[in-house]
Amino acid sequence: MSTGFQQLDGLLGPVLPLLSQKDVIEISVNPDGAGFVERFGSGKAREFALAGNVVQAIIQFCATAAGTTVTQGSPIFSGTIPGTRCRIEGLLRPVVAAPSMSIRRATESVKSIEDFTGTEDQRARLRAALRDRENIVISGGTGSGKTSFANALLKELGEIEPDSRIILIEDTAELRAPHENTTALLTSDQVDQRRLLVSTLRLAPDRIMLGECRDGAAALTLLKTWNTGHPGGITTVHANSAREAVSRLAALCSEVSLTDQTPMIRQTVGLIVQIERHSSAPAIVELHAPLERDSI
Repeated sequence: MSTGFQQLDGLLGPVLPLLSQKDVIEISVNPDGAGFVERFGSGKAREFALAGNVVQAIIQFCATAAGTTVTQGSPIFSGTIPGTRCRIEGLLRPVVAAPSMSIRRATESVKSIEDFTGTEDQRARLRAALRDRENIVISGGTGSGKTSFANALLKELGEIEPDSRIILIEDTAELRAPHENTTALLTSDQVDQRRLLVSTLRLAPDRIMLGECRDGAAALTLLKTWNTGHPGGITTVHANSAREAVSRLAALCSEVSLTDQTPMIRQTVGLIVQIERHSSAPAIVELHAPLERDSI
């Protein structure tokens, strides 16, 4: 894989070929220069080394391409590797002893829901939720496959409603909607998820997809948006179980609201999908309907 930026290709060194290896999930370089690679089905292993000044140069190049800078006063960069869909999190001193980074490799193809281990009843329920415009929350731990599953649902939605207008809201571009009428919005240091959600209401959306619900203002705004005329959305949250996802959303909302939002969450969220990554493939562990409090 070439990034399309010759200077960056040279900087990436041993990282560059890893970006095109389909079994690679995550690439990390620690402050001591040790490079670890997580591969699908085989876990993490040390595979290379990269000097700190090179790691810093990579981070600064990616930041400049994104129209921002990393400095001692602003030592963290979250974005993508230019010319790719690979996500990079870069850290400089003083938050780390030496420059370090982690790269999440983007998959070339979008999986279908059949590619996730699960039952036919679960897949039928998911298709029904999409057809009936239920709001879907995908829950799981870091690296469990939540974004991959969100893309699988979008792919399925492309078959069910190909003419829908889809608005995607993310911190980094990872969601892929097959719909021709799609607008993707990205947060920045100046524009957060909540502000984009407010703007989205003026973009005539049929369905609103939030890549990851991670702060209280965005969570509460999204729930209100879904509950007042814009159903059929998808988002992801970090939680250890489908039922815990309700508590997680309520906790996020409590950051900006003194009122317990659990009743609205149960009323608004039609289906919670719990995803876990097993050694063979990401798996649908549980589907939970918060209002009916049933699971399959």
